[in-house]
Amino acid sequence: MDIQRALLIVRRWWLPIILGALLAAAAAYGFSKLQPKVYDATAILNVNPGLGTNTGGTDNNALVAAVTEAGVYAQTVKTAAVAQAALAALAQVGQLHHPVDTGALLKNTTTQAASQSTLVTIDVRAQDPNDAAALATALGRALIANVNQHSMGPLRQQLATLNSQVRFYSQDQVSATQSLKSFQAQNPYPSPKQQQLEGTYTDEINRDMGRLGPLHDTINGIQVRLAGLGDAVSLQQPGVASDTPISPRTTVNVGLAALVAFLVLLGVAVLSDLLDARPRTPDDVAALLGLPLLGTVGASKSNAVLATLTQPTTSRADEYRLLRASSGLVAAAAADGHTRALARVLAVVGVREGDGASVVASNLAVTAARAGARTILVDANLRRPALHALFGLSNSVGLATLLRGDDDPRTLLQEGPLPNLRILTVGTAPEEAIDLVSSARMDRLLLALRASADVVVLDAGLAGAPESGVLAALADNTMVVARLRNAGPEALETAGERLRLAGAQTSGVAVTLFNNPAPAPRAPQSLSPGLTPERAASTGSLRGAK
Repeated sequence: MDIQRALLIVRRWWLPIILGALLAAAAAYGFSKLQPKVYDATAILNVNPGLGTNTGGTDNNALVAAVTEAGVYAQTVKTAAVAQAALAALAQVGQLHHPVDTGALLKNTTTQAASQSTLVTIDVRAQDPNDAAALATALGRALIANVNQHSMGPLRQQLATLNSQVRFYSQDQVSATQSLKSFQAQNPYPSPKQQQLEGTYTDEINRDMGRLGPLHDTINGIQVRLAGLGDAVSLQQPGVASDTPISPRTTVNVGLAALVAFLVLLGVAVLSDLLDARPRTPDDVAALLGLPLLGTVGASKSNAVLATLTQPTTSRADEYRLLRASSGLVAAAAADGHTRALARVLAVVGVREGDGASVVASNLAVTAARAGARTILVDANLRRPALHALFGLSNSVGLATLLRGDDDPRTLLQEGPLPNLRILTVGTAPEEAIDLVSSARMDRLLLALRASADVVVLDAGLAGAPESGVLAALADNTMVVARLRNAGPEALETAGERLRLAGAQTSGVAVTLFNNPAPAPRAPQSLSPGLTPERAASTGSLRGAK
């Protein structure tokens, strides 16, 4: 997809995309405001290396063991036993503002052991910041109590075993010492054999002393633990609550909702454009109709329907002038230059409703009249007449009247807003006159109009109506009007084929770019200067040709 096409998509869809994003943002804002506020509190625990171990020291092995235990304790915090103990402790002091059960506490608690560290973090979420801090602290203390409870029994058993070993080696040392002293007293001058026995006693004493040293170190470490002078886990930081709620994140929710809605609607727009087979350029429209492109109308920003009448100096009016020149709509002249020839007749046919054929026909007639040509504009759109509303004229009599009777068409022409412009509206009961378009009366009517003007412009309705083909065949030239992206390829190809089969002399196609080119039928909108509906319906609205 090229940049130009992408810009066209954005241009067509920008309003629903922006409105959709704003609505999504508003919905997210309202939803966020309805949600209860949630606060977060964090407590930090530290696993103390070397306390409660056999070595009692802080060597590397003890440190590695503490790091491993930190991961185990992080999982232990999220057990029902620890959570129940924490809630029981808080219940005794009545510290919570909102009741919390074990399941909710575990659901709203996250724990983590820092990588290669002895630290354990406990994060608790609650609707009250003080509750969150109290729960985080209580969970940390409950874990410490749980660890101490499960470690005291094995420590006492280990201490008893170590004390028994100390007593054994102490007694053995005392016995060996006494034996050595007695032997030395009895043998002040020992023989070599006696000296060897004396060395055996000395070695035994030294071995006992070497065993007793580490045993005493281990016993001292365990006794420190049991005396409460140190814990395997300590509360390094009590629960600290955040100053602002972590949920709902109104700004984030609003921004995310707007972004998602924008992207979704943009995707819908792109997908719709990809699936839309309607022609995208005026050249595409002309190619599908099999006709040359005469010009485009509506590229300028003017909103005037009758731009050639109310805003004759604007770009929109110039678009109609260029269209008139390219269509060959000029006053007819005799070959000898003296006798006026019959007027040229241009039929304007739309492809689909909303193409703006009536508006184009009206502006072409106005440009011809401004150029000095005596112009007659005929509303031959018997199914959806619009010219009487466009010019604010009476619609009591008109083309339908002429097709049903033998009236002189010149007597039913109404004065237009310009001296050289006269208009023949449809009149009443046009449905009854549809079948009469192909009769000889229509030929005679056009012949009379040709004799009374230099240019005759027919608003011939839509190409899909049978009478439009008849009118196009009767005209000297036919202009097709199609609004860009209003009709699909099949409709355009069918319209071009029907006009060719009807025998119409088609000069080309005018592509309109405006969205609402015509007023609603039978609803007056734009009145020419100095012309009111009352004046058109009463004084001088009917005038015979001179």
